[in-house]
Amino acid sequence: MHTCDQCRETIPSLIDNIARLAGEITRLHDALTAERQTSANLLAAIRAALGAESEGEADPLGYLRDELPDEPGGAYGA
Repeated sequence: MHTCDQCRETIPSLIDNIARLAGEITRLHDALTAERQTSANLLAAIRAALGAESEGEADPLGYLRDELPDEPGGAYGA
């Protein structure tokens, strides 16, 4: 097993740490990408609702309801 004279860690354990960190970076990137998509969809729904309201549509908030998650008994699921 190789060790660095200036380090207390062995090379294989450092490689394992790098692999775990790379996996965590990938997981965080995926989560950020999903949240950005959710945010973009909500912004588009807000803009659509505002446009629908200005045009006198009967249910302009329907655009927002379509984007919000269904939560039985919650404020948005009523």
